[in-house]
Amino acid sequence: MLFYELEIDYTITIKTGDRENSTTNGPVYINIFGRDNQSTGYILLTNSPNDKSFQQGSIETLQIKAIDIGKPRSIIIRHEDDINGWFLDYVEISVNKFLIRFIANRWLNTKKNDQQLFVELFGSEPPGSAAYTLEIQTGNEQIEPLDSPVYVQFYGATTKTPKLFLEPKTACFARDSCENFDISTNNIGEIRKIVIGHEGNGAVSDWHLKNVKIQTTDEQLKFDVNKWLSRTKYDQKLSIELNRNERRPPSPTTVTYLVKIHTVDTEQTDRIENIEMSIQGSTGQIDKFSLKDHMKSSLDRFKIEHADIGNIESITIGFNDDKRQQVAWLLESVDIETIETFYHFQAQCWLSNRLGSNFTWTTIRPDKNNDYINYSVIIQTGKSNITSNVILCIYGDKKTTKLFPLRTIKNGTNAKFDKDNYFEFDLKDINVGKIEKINIGHDRKGNEQEWLLKSIRIEKNDEHYVFQADRTLSEKEGNFIDLVPLEKKQVLYKVTTVTSSEDDSATDSGVFMTIYGDNDRTKQFQLITTDQDSETLFQKGNTDSFEFGLNDVGKIQKINIRQDGKGFHPIWHLDTVQIQKGSEIYKFKADKVLDFSLQEIDLTPTPTGKLK
Repeated sequence: MLFYELEIDYTITIKTGDRENSTTNGPVYINIFGRDNQSTGYILLTNSPNDKSFQQGSIETLQIKAIDIGKPRSIIIRHEDDINGWFLDYVEISVNKFLIRFIANRWLNTKKNDQQLFVELFGSEPPGSAAYTLEIQTGNEQIEPLDSPVYVQFYGATTKTPKLFLEPKTACFARDSCENFDISTNNIGEIRKIVIGHEGNGAVSDWHLKNVKIQTTDEQLKFDVNKWLSRTKYDQKLSIELNRNERRPPSPTTVTYLVKIHTVDTEQTDRIENIEMSIQGSTGQIDKFSLKDHMKSSLDRFKIEHADIGNIESITIGFNDDKRQQVAWLLESVDIETIETFYHFQAQCWLSNRLGSNFTWTTIRPDKNNDYINYSVIIQTGKSNITSNVILCIYGDKKTTKLFPLRTIKNGTNAKFDKDNYFEFDLKDINVGKIEKINIGHDRKGNEQEWLLKSIRIEKNDEHYVFQADRTLSEKEGNFIDLVPLEKKQVLYKVTTVTSSEDDSATDSGVFMTIYGDNDRTKQFQLITTDQDSETLFQKGNTDSFEFGLNDVGKIQKINIRQDGKGFHPIWHLDTVQIQKGSEIYKFKADKVLDFSLQEIDLTPTPTGKLK
């Protein structure tokens, strides 16, 4: 004998919001949850595509049959119109003697809010809703207004609201701004905690939240935050949970922070009055404070008394953009010392509004915690020289570097950009990804104000970029220039190695090569072929041949060849190397043993020959 659960009648009323393009063409489903999380399962409320229910501003009442789940506590409602979206105002369910309202007041739309077509809603009985006035203050560390959807969610003792998206009529969440929102949602009783955050899907998705105030009919609550909600800053989270705390917390431990700021002594004449700094720690942060009274020399010291913020993770330093004039400040480094720990922050960057407000601030991690990479930069000058400050910025497909001051060349001496010369710099900063362009120029602060820049080469990791300028940078022609890397021509290299015929000359280690030319260099590549087993390579007396399509380096000036020390016999006696590039042939005499004491060598070619 089969048993079926008894179905009862439900009356469901659905209000579609009176917003432009808020109609859904369905289908629409609802799942109702009651005692012990028992549910009706998804029930179809419309037939698609001819059912014209749920038009803009409409109120639809439907009768359905479903199992008895007791008093409805929550629902999940969804639709499947991913083209039009749907603005749902509320759902009301009448069953047995209960009348429960579920307030949504939000979009179910793949292009708005959290981009979801479903929502979980929590019910309340008549009077059914609660009114909240919300005041949100954005911190003064915010640079550009946030354009990612912001939401808040309230939690009571036994229930909670859905995500409530805060939709301003104009752009908001800007630096030091204060926004107010009136919210109507289900009644959760006394607020125990809130969750506030954003979706992180805007062009600007870093938000410095200062505080949140909530006014109900019975009380006013304030939650101090002072944190970044960001995927890249602080704890790399887009939301934060704020708990109500009825008891006054104990007074925090006070720590003395001794701060030293090193400014580079340059010929700059700019006087910046509004330099500020904040310090981020593992358990808190020191809010932005002014350095106006301290910035008087190239080394300024000051003391801060503040509650313990734990281990210092980063600092943010800079100034608010004054669009009336271009100003710049060359920051060398910052030191912070407590009674237990010393932190050094290497900046070596210009803070300037020349390229926009994003470059007037910098966030720096302590030296031991940063994830910087090396950039080798070689600059070729023409028949003019300057004594101005030369500045470089590198743009990648993922990030952008700081504004590098090109002041100290690789050997540690000051850079003097003499005419017809090469200057090499070792720089450190974040990995920008694939380099897409650079901005380089000078600030006209020296005696000479015209500079003939010929070319720039940049190497990072195993990537090489060449930028051709051949341009005079001057006040008349423009002191700065954007350059994109030259497209690299691919050529065929035929590489032949000869292993010595002496005893114990063979190796089973990996062998790698880099080719250097007068225009560029190749990436490091392994001498290996798909046509031959690697175990048969580099045997006693062997001649091994390889072909590679690589960047055209121009005239070959040297090669670097190394063995990686792996395998059962990490010793290789290399006799000669030959490289054919087009009609040119380059021969390299080695007669060297590569082992753990000498794993790599540079070889220069004998006089070049050509195929006839």
